[in-house]
Amino acid sequence: VVVGGGSAVSSSPPAAPARILGYINQPRNVWGTYLHGIFDDDVFRRFFIDWLRQRKKLSPINKVVAHYDLTLNFDRLASIVRETVDIQKIYDMLKL
Repeated sequence: VVVGGGSAVSSSPPAAPARILGYINQPRNVWGTYLHGIFDDDVFRRFFIDWLRQRKKLSPINKVVAHYDLTLNFDRLASIVRETVDIQKIYDMLKL
């Protein structure tokens, strides 16, 4: 359903039945999608953020400044959990 004069975003060729991937409103300042991980790609994320910056009259940065790295972030999280959680106590509570 498209409301408020917005546009549906489709991945289908023009002659094919539409496969709606998301929504953009008329001023193009609200996007919605069910695509998990759409901002995981560093280059796309940079393009999108720079596009937003330009809409706000800010200069684009034109280079990736934050890399999406799941392994590094999972390692950080695991380290924090190891340092702060008493795993043995959890095992004992679960009778493992």
